[in-house]
Amino acid sequence: MNAIDERALLYTLIHRGTPGDVDFYLQVCRGAEHVLELGCGGGRILAPLASAGHTVVGLDIDPGMVALALSALPSGGLATVIQADMRRYELPQRFDRVLIPYNGLYALETDQDIEACLWTAAHHLAEDGELWFDGYAVHDNEADGPMDADDEFEFMTTIIEGGQRIDVWDRERPTGAPRTLLAEYRFKIGSREIEQAITHHFFAAGEVIGLLRKVGLTMTGRWGDFAGTPFAPDSAQLVVSAKRTQDIK
Repeated sequence: MNAIDERALLYTLIHRGTPGDVDFYLQVCRGAEHVLELGCGGGRILAPLASAGHTVVGLDIDPGMVALALSALPSGGLATVIQADMRRYELPQRFDRVLIPYNGLYALETDQDIEACLWTAAHHLAEDGELWFDGYAVHDNEADGPMDADDEFEFMTTIIEGGQRIDVWDRERPTGAPRTLLAEYRFKIGSREIEQAITHHFFAAGEVIGLLRKVGLTMTGRWGDFAGTPFAPDSAQLVVSAKRTQDIK
Protein backbone atom coordinates (compact mmCIF):
# COMPACT_ATOMS: atom_id res chain seq x y z
CA MET A 1 0.00 0.00 0.00
CA ASN A 2 1.49 3.36 -0.97
CA ALA A 3 1.42 6.41 1.31
CA ILE A 4 -1.57 8.11 -0.28
CA ASP A 5 -3.65 4.93 -0.15
CA GLU A 6 -2.72 4.43 3.51
CA ARG A 7 -3.76 7.96 4.40
CA ALA A 8 -7.13 7.54 2.67
CA LEU A 9 -7.69 4.15 4.29
CA LEU A 10 -6.94 5.52 7.75
CA TYR A 11 -9.50 8.26 7.19
CA THR A 12 -12.19 5.75 6.23
CA LEU A 13 -11.46 3.57 9.25
CA ILE A 14 -12.56 6.29 11.66
CA HIS A 15 -15.21 7.94 9.46
CA ARG A 16 -17.73 5.16 8.94
CA GLY A 17 -20.80 7.32 8.53
CA THR A 18 -23.89 8.00 10.61
CA PRO A 19 -25.99 4.92 11.48
CA GLY A 20 -28.77 4.50 8.94
CA ASP A 21 -27.40 6.87 6.32
CA VAL A 22 -26.70 4.26 3.62
CA ASP A 23 -30.24 2.86 3.75
CA PHE A 24 -31.61 6.40 3.86
CA TYR A 25 -29.84 7.49 0.68
CA LEU A 26 -30.82 4.28 -1.07
CA GLN A 27 -34.43 5.12 -0.22
CA VAL A 28 -34.34 8.75 -1.39
CA CYS A 29 -32.73 7.69 -4.67
CA ARG A 30 -35.50 5.22 -5.54
CA GLY A 31 -36.75 6.04 -9.01
CA ALA A 32 -33.69 8.15 -9.80
CA GLU A 33 -31.68 7.09 -12.81
CA HIS A 34 -28.67 9.42 -12.53
CA VAL A 35 -27.11 10.16 -9.12
CA LEU A 36 -24.17 12.42 -8.26
CA GLU A 37 -22.47 12.11 -4.88
CA LEU A 38 -20.22 14.97 -3.79
CA GLY A 39 -17.41 14.12 -1.39
CA CYS A 40 -17.89 10.41 -2.05
CA GLY A 41 -14.83 9.37 -0.02
CA GLY A 42 -14.05 5.69 -0.29
CA GLY A 43 -17.41 4.84 -1.92
CA ARG A 44 -19.27 3.86 1.26
CA ILE A 45 -22.58 5.18 -0.13
CA LEU A 46 -21.69 5.30 -3.82
CA ALA A 47 -21.05 1.56 -4.13
CA PRO A 48 -24.46 0.48 -2.70
CA LEU A 49 -26.16 2.98 -5.01
CA ALA A 50 -24.34 1.49 -7.99
CA SER A 51 -25.26 -2.03 -6.84
CA ALA A 52 -28.90 -0.94 -6.68
CA GLY A 53 -28.80 -0.16 -10.41
CA HIS A 54 -28.38 3.62 -10.45
CA THR A 55 -26.04 5.31 -12.88
CA VAL A 56 -23.74 7.03 -10.42
CA VAL A 57 -20.94 9.58 -10.50
CA GLY A 58 -18.81 10.08 -7.43
CA LEU A 59 -16.69 13.17 -6.97
CA ASP A 60 -13.89 13.70 -4.46
CA ILE A 61 -10.94 16.07 -4.30
CA ASP A 62 -8.58 13.50 -2.77
CA PRO A 63 -6.88 11.10 -5.22
CA GLY A 64 -6.51 8.43 -2.54
CA MET A 65 -10.25 8.52 -1.88
CA VAL A 66 -10.96 8.32 -5.60
CA ALA A 67 -8.81 5.17 -5.82
CA LEU A 68 -10.61 3.60 -2.84
CA ALA A 69 -14.03 4.44 -4.28
CA LEU A 70 -13.15 2.96 -7.66
CA SER A 71 -12.03 -0.25 -5.96
CA ALA A 72 -15.32 -0.43 -4.02
CA LEU A 73 -17.60 -0.13 -7.05
CA PRO A 74 -19.23 -3.29 -8.43
CA SER A 75 -17.84 -4.55 -11.70
CA GLY A 76 -19.96 -4.00 -14.78
CA GLY A 77 -22.01 -1.20 -13.24
CA LEU A 78 -22.73 2.23 -14.67
CA ALA A 79 -20.46 4.07 -12.27
CA THR A 80 -17.51 6.41 -12.35
CA VAL A 81 -15.48 8.45 -9.88
CA ILE A 82 -13.91 11.82 -10.69
CA GLN A 83 -11.20 13.71 -8.85
CA ALA A 84 -12.50 17.27 -8.60
CA ASP A 85 -13.30 20.09 -6.19
CA MET A 86 -16.97 20.02 -5.21
CA ARG A 87 -17.02 23.82 -5.13
CA ARG A 88 -16.21 24.05 -8.83
CA TYR A 89 -16.64 21.40 -11.51
CA GLU A 90 -18.52 21.03 -14.77
CA LEU A 91 -20.09 17.74 -15.87
CA PRO A 92 -21.94 17.27 -19.15
CA GLN A 93 -24.95 15.52 -17.63
CA ARG A 94 -27.65 16.60 -15.17
CA PHE A 95 -28.76 14.43 -12.26
CA ASP A 96 -32.02 13.29 -10.70
CA ARG A 97 -30.34 13.34 -7.28
CA VAL A 98 -27.29 15.21 -6.00
CA LEU A 99 -26.15 13.98 -2.58
CA ILE A 100 -23.78 15.56 -0.05
CA PRO A 101 -23.76 13.00 2.78
CA TYR A 102 -22.03 12.73 6.13
CA ASN A 103 -21.25 16.37 6.99
CA GLY A 104 -19.67 16.97 3.57
CA LEU A 105 -20.67 20.63 3.48
CA TYR A 106 -19.00 21.21 6.85
CA ALA A 107 -15.64 20.07 5.46
CA LEU A 108 -15.55 23.27 3.39
CA GLU A 109 -13.61 26.06 5.07
CA THR A 110 -15.69 29.22 4.58
CA ASP A 111 -19.27 30.41 4.04
CA GLN A 112 -18.25 31.29 0.48
CA ASP A 113 -17.05 27.73 -0.13
CA ILE A 114 -20.37 26.32 1.07
CA GLU A 115 -22.31 28.70 -1.15
CA ALA A 116 -20.13 27.78 -4.15
CA CYS A 117 -20.71 24.08 -3.54
CA LEU A 118 -24.48 24.51 -3.29
CA TRP A 119 -24.55 26.74 -6.38
CA THR A 120 -22.65 24.18 -8.45
CA ALA A 121 -24.83 21.34 -7.12
CA ALA A 122 -27.96 23.28 -8.09
CA HIS A 123 -26.71 23.73 -11.64
CA HIS A 124 -26.14 19.99 -12.01
CA LEU A 125 -29.72 19.08 -11.05
CA ALA A 126 -32.19 17.92 -13.67
CA GLU A 127 -35.33 20.05 -13.90
CA ASP A 128 -37.17 17.90 -11.34
CA GLY A 129 -34.03 16.76 -9.54
CA GLU A 130 -33.48 16.86 -5.79
CA LEU A 131 -30.52 17.84 -3.62
CA TRP A 132 -30.14 15.92 -0.36
CA PHE A 133 -27.56 16.49 2.37
CA ASP A 134 -27.04 15.83 6.05
CA GLY A 135 -24.79 17.19 8.74
CA TYR A 136 -24.38 18.42 12.26
CA ALA A 137 -27.40 20.12 13.83
CA VAL A 138 -25.86 23.44 14.88
CA HIS A 139 -28.67 25.43 16.41
CA ASP A 140 -28.96 29.18 15.96
CA ASN A 141 -28.02 30.00 19.56
CA GLU A 142 -24.89 27.81 19.29
CA ALA A 143 -23.49 28.88 15.94
CA ASP A 144 -21.52 31.93 17.07
CA GLY A 145 -20.78 30.86 20.63
CA PRO A 146 -17.40 29.75 22.01
CA MET A 147 -16.11 26.49 20.59
CA ASP A 148 -14.77 23.72 22.80
CA ALA A 149 -11.06 23.03 22.50
CA ASP A 150 -8.78 20.14 23.42
CA ASP A 151 -5.24 21.07 24.43
CA GLU A 152 -3.95 17.51 24.24
CA PHE A 153 -4.68 14.47 22.11
CA GLU A 154 -7.05 12.04 23.82
CA PHE A 155 -7.28 8.33 23.13
CA MET A 156 -10.14 7.62 20.73
CA THR A 157 -10.15 3.93 19.75
CA THR A 158 -8.16 0.87 18.72
CA ILE A 159 -8.79 -0.70 15.31
CA ILE A 160 -7.55 -4.03 14.02
CA GLU A 161 -7.18 -3.82 10.25
CA GLY A 162 -5.42 -6.37 8.07
CA GLY A 163 -3.93 -7.98 11.15
CA GLN A 164 -2.42 -4.69 12.30
CA ARG A 165 -3.26 -2.83 15.50
CA ILE A 166 -4.00 0.86 14.93
CA ASP A 167 -4.35 3.10 18.01
CA VAL A 168 -6.08 6.42 17.36
CA TRP A 169 -6.02 9.70 19.31
CA ASP A 170 -7.88 12.90 18.47
CA ARG A 171 -8.39 16.51 19.49
CA GLU A 172 -10.30 19.57 18.23
CA ARG A 173 -9.01 23.14 18.23
CA PRO A 174 -10.50 26.43 17.02
CA THR A 175 -8.58 27.83 14.06
CA GLY A 176 -9.33 31.47 14.87
CA ALA A 177 -11.73 31.77 11.95
CA PRO A 178 -15.43 32.13 12.85
CA ARG A 179 -17.30 28.84 13.39
CA THR A 180 -14.29 26.77 12.42
CA LEU A 181 -12.55 23.87 14.17
CA LEU A 182 -9.55 21.80 13.21
CA ALA A 183 -10.12 18.10 13.95
CA GLU A 184 -6.77 16.37 14.34
CA TYR A 185 -6.06 12.63 14.44
CA ARG A 186 -2.95 10.71 15.42
CA PHE A 187 -2.57 7.08 14.35
CA LYS A 188 0.03 4.76 15.84
CA ILE A 189 0.83 1.69 13.75
CA GLY A 190 3.64 -0.28 15.34
CA SER A 191 6.51 2.18 15.74
CA ARG A 192 5.05 4.65 13.23
CA GLU A 193 2.86 7.68 13.94
CA ILE A 194 0.75 9.36 11.27
CA GLU A 195 -1.23 12.56 11.74
CA GLN A 196 -4.18 13.93 9.79
CA ALA A 197 -6.20 17.14 10.15
CA ILE A 198 -9.65 18.05 8.84
CA THR A 199 -11.32 21.46 8.97
CA HIS A 200 -14.94 21.68 10.12
CA HIS A 201 -16.76 24.92 9.32
CA PHE A 202 -20.26 25.14 10.76
CA PHE A 203 -23.44 26.95 9.79
CA ALA A 204 -26.64 27.20 11.80
CA ALA A 205 -29.69 25.15 10.90
CA GLY A 206 -31.71 28.35 10.68
CA GLU A 207 -29.49 29.61 7.87
CA VAL A 208 -30.29 26.74 5.51
CA ILE A 209 -33.33 28.30 3.81
CA GLY A 210 -31.40 31.48 3.05
CA LEU A 211 -28.34 29.59 1.81
CA LEU A 212 -30.45 27.55 -0.58
CA ARG A 213 -32.38 30.55 -1.88
CA LYS A 214 -29.15 32.35 -2.71
CA VAL A 215 -28.21 29.61 -5.17
CA GLY A 216 -31.64 29.08 -6.73
CA LEU A 217 -32.93 26.25 -4.55
CA THR A 218 -36.01 25.84 -2.37
CA MET A 219 -35.91 23.67 0.74
CA THR A 220 -38.56 20.95 0.48
CA GLY A 221 -37.91 19.20 3.79
CA ARG A 222 -35.88 19.38 7.00
CA TRP A 223 -35.58 16.53 9.51
CA GLY A 224 -33.71 15.75 12.70
CA ASP A 225 -32.65 12.22 11.78
CA PHE A 226 -32.83 9.57 9.07
CA ALA A 227 -36.15 8.24 10.39
CA GLY A 228 -38.10 11.31 9.30
CA THR A 229 -38.42 12.94 12.72
CA PRO A 230 -39.21 16.67 12.34
CA PHE A 231 -36.28 18.95 13.06
CA ALA A 232 -36.46 20.31 16.61
CA PRO A 233 -34.35 22.36 19.06
CA ASP A 234 -32.89 19.16 20.52
CA SER A 235 -32.10 17.45 17.20
CA ALA A 236 -28.55 16.17 16.88
CA GLN A 237 -28.76 15.69 13.11
CA LEU A 238 -29.79 17.92 10.23
CA VAL A 239 -31.19 16.28 7.08
CA VAL A 240 -32.32 18.53 4.20
CA SER A 241 -33.90 18.14 0.79
CA ALA A 242 -34.21 20.87 -1.84
CA LYS A 243 -35.29 21.44 -5.43
CA ARG A 244 -34.48 24.00 -8.08
CA THR A 245 -36.64 27.09 -8.26
CA GLN A 246 -38.29 27.61 -11.63
CA ASP A 247 -36.27 30.72 -12.55
CA ILE A 248 -32.80 29.29 -11.89
CA LYS A 249 -30.36 30.37 -14.59
